[in-house]
Amino acid sequence: MPSGHIESDCATPAGSGVCFDYALSPESMSPLRRKVFEALAARVAAIGEPFRLFFTPEELEAELRSAGFHTIGFADSDQLNALYFDHRSDGLKLPPEGLGMMASAWV
Repeated sequence: MPSGHIESDCATPAGSGVCFDYALSPESMSPLRRKVFEALAARVAAIGEPFRLFFTPEELEAELRSAGFHTIGFADSDQLNALYFDHRSDGLKLPPEGLGMMASAWV
C-alpha cells in the first residue's frame, strides 16, 4: 500500500489551516494492529470507501511543511478518545492507535 503525497501548486495564504484524519502506514503497525487494520480496510472497501493514503507522522509533517504549513500538530486515538469520547455513556471510542489519527496544520 503506497504512502500518500500532498500536492501544492500555489503558495498557501497566510492564516490558512487544515485538519484531517489519516491512517498510519500499515508497515509501521505491529502484526496485531495490522490485522485489525486489514479487517477494517476490507470492510470499508466493500462499501466503496477504500483507504488510499497512509503516512507516518514524520512523513506527514515533511509533506505539510513542503506545502507551506509551519505549525503542525498530531493527535492519536488515545488523545482523541480522552478529548471527545471519555464521558460517553455508550462506550463508543476510536479504534486502536494507527486507525484514529488526526493532523492539524497552520500557515
